[in-house]
This record gives sequence, C-alpha cells and structure tokens, in this order.
Amino acid sequence: MLTGAFMQVAAEIVKPLAGAGIDVRAVRFYDVNAVLLGLAALVAVAATMGLAGRRTVGRGPVAASRYWRWTPPSTGTCSRWR
Repeated sequence: MLTGAFMQVAAEIVKPLAGAGIDVRAVRFYDVNAVLLGLAALVAVAATMGLAGRRTVGRGPVAASRYWRWTPPSTGTCSRWR
C-alpha cells in the first residue's frame, strides 16, 4: 500500500513532462520513485534504531558460552558441558 502511494506521488511529479517522449517520462518516473522509496527506507531504518534501544539482555549467553563445548555429531551428541 505504501509503495503504491509513492508511485502515485511519483506519477504526479512526472506529469508535467507530458510533452516529452515516453522514454523520458519513464526514466524520470523511475528516478523519482527510487528516491522516494530510498527516503522511506532510511526513515524505516532510523525508526527501527530508535525503537530498538540498548541491548540489556545478551551478556549471559556470551558469558556461559565459555563453559559450552561443541563436539562433532559423530559422537552421538552435538554439545556437552565441561
């Protein structure tokens, strides 16, 4: 739905080029659409970074990993405690 809205905005921006050839309008439509969608992607990344915040969980598995040893599957088990 959002990409359709961007395409409609891009079409309205390119509409004044009606006297130009179809190739020129198609290229300008693509350019405008790509810029608008790129801006939307940047906004989405910035919003995700803002909402994610700091990681408060995640140090436990890293600290516990020094006690965990991986063994090949040929021994019948994939991992075991030391």
